[in-house]
Amino acid sequence: MSRPGALMEFRLLDPMAAPGARFPRSGTAPSMRVRHFGLPMARGQLAADERVILLDAAGSRMATQTEVASRWPDGSVRWLRVWLALPAALELPATFGWDRASGEGAALAALAAADGCAVLAPETVVHAAREDDGAVQVTRGGRVWHWAPGSDAVLSERGEHAVLASSGAQLVLRDADGRRRVGRIHEVMLRDAGPLTTCVRIDGDFGDDCPVRFRLRWRLTAGSPGWQGELRLRNVRAAKHPGGFWDLGDPGSWRVRDCSLIVPLANPAGAGSTMHWRADGAWQSMPASASAPATAVAATDDALVIYQDSSGGESWDSPNHVGADGALTVRFRGYEVRAGASVAGPW
Repeated sequence: MSRPGALMEFRLLDPMAAPGARFPRSGTAPSMRVRHFGLPMARGQLAADERVILLDAAGSRMATQTEVASRWPDGSVRWLRVWLALPAALELPATFGWDRASGEGAALAALAAADGCAVLAPETVVHAAREDDGAVQVTRGGRVWHWAPGSDAVLSERGEHAVLASSGAQLVLRDADGRRRVGRIHEVMLRDAGPLTTCVRIDGDFGDDCPVRFRLRWRLTAGSPGWQGELRLRNVRAAKHPGGFWDLGDPGSWRVRDCSLIVPLANPAGAGSTMHWRADGAWQSMPASASAPATAVAATDDALVIYQDSSGGESWDSPNHVGADGALTVRFRGYEVRAGASVAGPW
């Protein structure tokens, strides 16, 4: 890889998110979705020591989480990121009316177009905490996830309700020679930590002799069926550009054959069961083979493998997708799914 970074996005859904399953909510709570948007502020409109509360048309306080994205030179808020819990069928209003609270020193955003509040059931609320050793723990509804510096588990789970195997998920890189390298965490950071959403950012590498670094952001949102991930790979070795040319195959490049997120389950599906996935668009399914060992950290004949070979667009085999040897680096359009001897796709 010769670019500064390659970005991939993906989601890991709980088994309860399969077709027909529903995320647990209290009996009185309506179906809820968390919406994320930004609010621009005029200079001095929201002081550094003030906060924002969102109200519905009836004047009831709505479940809200905010974070200041940027400030004006005087310290007042310039841009505010907002997460808002709304009933699933309700869209965000196009405009916001502002009012100033009396006695609280807080700016109120009145949502005149909103028509009812979403109630957060206790099992949907996200809790995050940083530990003394630099590790981070996130909990929701009896589920506990954990990250620690020095670990090779880029997503691990604790407790009797764990879906992941005790080894946790691993990020595995294979170089041009097929050598397998397991990512290791250097640092764990909390971002946007609150009851509606929490982002955990982990930075790491694949060994001292490999110039590729990774940054993996995990986000968990109240009411969502699972974790959403964003992975960035970066080659820290500078390009040489001999003769002033920016050709592929620069001496500073580092070739990657494959990068995989391997997620072993505590109770894998057995033979005769059906595997469900949703890599893009509607749910898909296929018969599962015999279950893979819970400690598996590499793709095997018994694993469910979702493999993306190209972008999947109309120009998936464009001449732009060539390597240093001038040959195409892609074999088929989109992705395919393999479970034992069964192959579905490509899409």
